[in-house]
Amino acid sequence: MVLDYEIIPIDEVIRADQANHGHFFDGGAKRFFNSRISQVAYKWNNYYFWVTSEKFDSQTPRKYTIRFACCDCMSIHDIDGFQAHRSMDDAIARLKWYLTHEDKPEINKYHHWKMELKHIPCASEKTGGA
Repeated sequence: MVLDYEIIPIDEVIRADQANHGHFFDGGAKRFFNSRISQVAYKWNNYYFWVTSEKFDSQTPRKYTIRFACCDCMSIHDIDGFQAHRSMDDAIARLKWYLTHEDKPEINKYHHWKMELKHIPCASEKTGGA
């Protein structure tokens, strides 16, 4: 199996989000959702991928979500749905499997809504992203 993705620090994703006026990684947002964010991310074909977890209160279990965004516009979406995974290990294993297989339906349906607001197509749209 050939790995065609690279492992990067989550700080690169955070900087990209801030550069696109995003608030996904803001402290207030993380506190509101009681979120935790993986310390590493994955970069594949002009997209970032990472894992978050959320726990809404002391009665609910912490669950994990695989996130992804175009490196240019940082319009953030989920793979498998919100809180689809029971552990960080499960989410990372699924993400690595996803990155090494050809069929990526979420990427094919990806919507660059931030670019739509700016009315400028981003690089992945010009090269075949949806």
